Amino acid sequence: MAALPISADDLSSTSAGLQGGPATSSATVTCASCGCRLDQATAGDGRSVWRHFGGAAGHDARGCSVACVTADHDAHGTAI
Repeated sequence: MAALPISADDLSSTSAGLQGGPATSSATVTCASCGCRLDQATAGDGRSVWRHFGGAAGHDARGCSVACVTADHDAHGTAI
């Protein structure tokens, strides 16, 4: 099977259907401090936040004790 030539224009994020901006529910968000994957949740005021999941009290899912384990995170994984 022969490879088809692709121009640089064909590789742009716009033509590929990719768009920048905050993560959506289908995107994986990881904690900026420890690298753990975060789950999307809804804060009390209705905004989307991301939280550590699955650990015992005070520990993340891997069993590590990280300072931000109980904090809400933004779409970039930074504790807020």
